[in-house]
Amino acid sequence: MVHDYLGITLDYSEKGVVKMYMKEYTRKMLEEFKHSAELKDTNKVSTAPAADHMFEVNQNCNKLGDNKREEFLTTVANALFLCKRSRPDL
Repeated sequence: MVHDYLGITLDYSEKGVVKMYMKEYTRKMLEEFKHSAELKDTNKVSTAPAADHMFEVNQNCNKLGDNKREEFLTTVANALFLCKRSRPDL
């Protein structure tokens, strides 16, 4: 028996075992991010701890338009939900 609850798939098909995953939630989140093609050409960054300049604001940078800003915030909120529920290591 498989149930979906708040984007979390609970799989009870194996006796005595519960499998939890969020593959469909993740797939849908990535599909809904319309600007993912733009990310393919971005530079990769290290996953080292935050640098000293992390909280410095560059006043000369290009600002996101209303549509992109809303989509970015929605994607970040979805990713935070995903992290909290299934991937706290992210």
